[in-house]
Amino acid sequence: MKLKNTFYLSIGTITSRIVGFLRDILIASYFGTSYLTDAFYAAFQIPSLFRRILGEEMYERAIMPIYKNLYVKDQQTGQFYLKKILILVIIMSFLGTLIIFPFLKILIHYLYPGFNKQTFTLTYNLALILLPFIFFISLGTFISAFLLYEKKYIIYSFAPVLINIIVILSILIFGKQISISAISIGYTCGSFIFFTIQIPFYYILYKNKSIKTNTKTINNKLLKESYNSTKNNSFQIFVSSLINKSVEIVDKFVASLLSTGSITYLYYSFRIIQLPFAIISLAVSRTTATELINLNNDKQKIKYYIQKGFNINLIILIPIIIFSIIFRNEIIAILFKRGNFNDNSVSNTAFAFAFYLPGLLPMGLNSILLRIFSNFEKNKIPLITSAIGGILNIILNFLLYKTFLKHAGIALATSISFTVQFFILKKYLDKKIISIEYKYIIKKFIIISLISSIFLLYKFIFNIIPINNFFIKFLLISSISFLNYIMILKFIYKKL
Repeated sequence: MKLKNTFYLSIGTITSRIVGFLRDILIASYFGTSYLTDAFYAAFQIPSLFRRILGEEMYERAIMPIYKNLYVKDQQTGQFYLKKILILVIIMSFLGTLIIFPFLKILIHYLYPGFNKQTFTLTYNLALILLPFIFFISLGTFISAFLLYEKKYIIYSFAPVLINIIVILSILIFGKQISISAISIGYTCGSFIFFTIQIPFYYILYKNKSIKTNTKTINNKLLKESYNSTKNNSFQIFVSSLINKSVEIVDKFVASLLSTGSITYLYYSFRIIQLPFAIISLAVSRTTATELINLNNDKQKIKYYIQKGFNINLIILIPIIIFSIIFRNEIIAILFKRGNFNDNSVSNTAFAFAFYLPGLLPMGLNSILLRIFSNFEKNKIPLITSAIGGILNIILNFLLYKTFLKHAGIALATSISFTVQFFILKKYLDKKIISIEYKYIIKKFIIISLISSIFLLYKFIFNIIPINNFFIKFLLISSISFLNYIMILKFIYKKL
């Protein structure tokens, strides 16, 4: 794995997530955890479902690996394949946007039965504004997937930043006048800019790679095989993505049955989880996937890349999880406590955050495993795994939300589901592709967890240190504690 490629992806993702957090902080400050934010996050779930079906997962796992393999074998056939798939994506994205429109009210009614009339009406109006987002984000993510597999990591990772910038500007300019609608307008406009900004890069790359296509010289046998593979992989990833997104919808369905703000508590807490996941796990899994394309079943190299990906996740995510559980209230307060986001909002969001955190590590490891199975065109395995994890998650949702955990029970159900899915995927990896010894993972997990326990000492120091400025005190303690972790880890790294 080339660290330079991971670095480019990570820097772009860090920038995108930081700007995304600024957006969330602004939303929290303007609107707090009220029926307004519940309505928006519920409305956004609908285009988000479509994005999951026709978005990064579909294009990066079902289409681009096949395109790259086909292009290596026959450039002309590869180009022809990409052109036809792009046309299909445009048609499906357009039709999908049109089909959803007449069913919006029905969808909202059945997805969020706990909403009162005011919240229902607002959710519907926000969802209407977001409809064009479906079309533009689908086409934009297709181009992004192409740029990723052409190793144009900078534009791939920085283009999504524009969406968040537009949303922030929309809130600042229109937030006072049109309230929460400013967010929906920002997302729709941002998705259009995200799509259009990438077109020149796609065009230049496609033109440079393009060769004169003659349908008489197309390798129809290879093309047919590629279409069949795409159809099979797309169906499996489609069902898998639909299951995963359905679980998210059920999460919000159950949360809508609880007190006002529960949907928002879950959203903000999971957003923080997604930060290290996107910066570390997604960057590692995407670079791993692009590197594995060229290995030609070299078992030793495949094992090396998988272990390296696991290693990065273990070393970085475990201390983040332990530190965040210990300092959960402080983290939420620093990120969101301002304006209408009050102490009650901090407490409830931190409660959910603590139960999402254990799922971060299996979530990160799963992202590597999923792309490995896609590279080997074994997407049936992730499909089965998603189905088992999804059913488990839904059952646990309905069991746990009635306990003292309430909305945090929904977070715990997600963490348990990710963990179970990891063990299933790992079992199939050993059986179908290559064996990675559990001893390797368990040994590092235990050692890194023990080193990370030093954060408990720093929590005690945080509580007694005589610094009045809360932010400076947290920044000082967190910096020293992580520096201490790195020093200890470096000292014993050779033994790992």
